[in-house]
Amino acid sequence: GYVDAMRIGPDVAPQWGRTFFDKLFNSDSGISTRSAICSSIYRSFMHNRFWVNDPDCLMIRQHKTKLNPEERQTLYNVITALGGMLVISDRLPDYSATEREMLLQAIALFDKAKDGDIYCNDVLRPLRSFYNAKGLGVLLNVDDTTCEATLEQEIINNYSKIFLIEKNTKIPSQTKNFGLIPHSSKLFLFEK
Repeated sequence: GYVDAMRIGPDVAPQWGRTFFDKLFNSDSGISTRSAICSSIYRSFMHNRFWVNDPDCLMIRQHKTKLNPEERQTLYNVITALGGMLVISDRLPDYSATEREMLLQAIALFDKAKDGDIYCNDVLRPLRSFYNAKGLGVLLNVDDTTCEATLEQEIINNYSKIFLIEKNTKIPSQTKNFGLIPHSSKLFLFEK
């Protein structure tokens, strides 16, 4: 068969940080999880317009990686909500029960996200949020310091139910500000 897809960023790597050249040129093009995440979000507008976006691999594994739990969760949240290709680089038989459950949840959410346009108001740094037209959104902090991220009022006004996926609990509509530690994120499901 045919696959009409395009890689839209650098390789995901089992470490977070920016490369020496990324720091030198204030770029996000080196091989790292942070760079892959940023490139995937910035190029999300091409998805389903030119091809299916390939943000590279989802890594959930807890072994053979330098990614901490927050960094793995951020990669998971971004790839799941973007709705491009879903490629797993991990050795699946090595997954724990928790990792298998995460993968199954990613597949279910990914199916919901796959045909939705992405809206990202943070065209320039700092990158803090994006929303999928199918009802998924991510608040994120790709930086090395703690930050405040806010659900946009338009999102809160348009949806009656807001769920924080990581904890599978409903977030009250008036809750819109979240403190995010470095490299962390929050994945939301919005319902009318």
